[in-house]
Amino acid sequence: MHSILLLLPTLAFAAKTYGTCGTQLKITSGGFGKATLHTFDLSGITGEAVTYTYTDPNADMPTTFYFTPCGDTSQTCDDPIKTPAVGMGVRQTEDAGGNKCDVLGSFSTDDAVWSPLLEDDTGDFIGLQLKGGEGSACLAGGAVGSSYSLITNFNCYEGNPKDRVKATPAATAYIASNGEGCYPVYQINTCEACADGCQLPLTPSGSNNDGGIGWFAWLLIICFLILLPGYLIGGYVVYKRPLPPFDRCLTQRTLQEPGEYSAAASMNGGTTYGSVSDSL
Repeated sequence: MHSILLLLPTLAFAAKTYGTCGTQLKITSGGFGKATLHTFDLSGITGEAVTYTYTDPNADMPTTFYFTPCGDTSQTCDDPIKTPAVGMGVRQTEDAGGNKCDVLGSFSTDDAVWSPLLEDDTGDFIGLQLKGGEGSACLAGGAVGSSYSLITNFNCYEGNPKDRVKATPAATAYIASNGEGCYPVYQINTCEACADGCQLPLTPSGSNNDGGIGWFAWLLIICFLILLPGYLIGGYVVYKRPLPPFDRCLTQRTLQEPGEYSAAASMNGGTTYGSVSDSL
């Protein structure tokens, strides 16, 4: 009975929750090595009243993308006629006939597919990728019977991932594109997508860097500890004295205070000499 009581708090502590926006993934450092389980909780950048907007400056027609992570944003357009377009991602396009809304993707915990976002050349973990549920009908490229499928990249780092500048807890730098065909892509930065969350120091996520010194530093320390005794012993054997700079450390010198020599000479009948400054 006692063992059961002790086990229950342990299980409760291990079952870390990540709310309705997050996941648990096993990731590795540099794409190799032992995979470790990490919990990601992105609930801090979403909510019922949270909607991120992005206006595409390169679009032929005024185009605005709306995004509520792991939730729903609602936009009302002329097409469909006064019917709210509701989904995790919505695109609004304006032309001479009014504005048109397309639902680019939806979200549900059952349909959500989370995967690690990896750097191309190194395989380092740099964020999370989310593929949610389907959106409205997609006619891009003459597609028939297809639906929009939104891909969202939650980036751990700002700018170039190689610079390893961790993003802030707040979501920033949200951008969107139509992607290829029926697969639009959203990008947004937040340290909640890092393997170590928003903890300091700002070290590359997914690495095994625990704050200690690297192998090269250890190699230098070991070489120094091996060569130093040989240098000291060799000096005594060959030259019968310590080698520089240790000869200065091990040779004792007597330092006298100013005026001590002149006072002693006067008492013994010797000549009294002034200081160097007196003679200048």
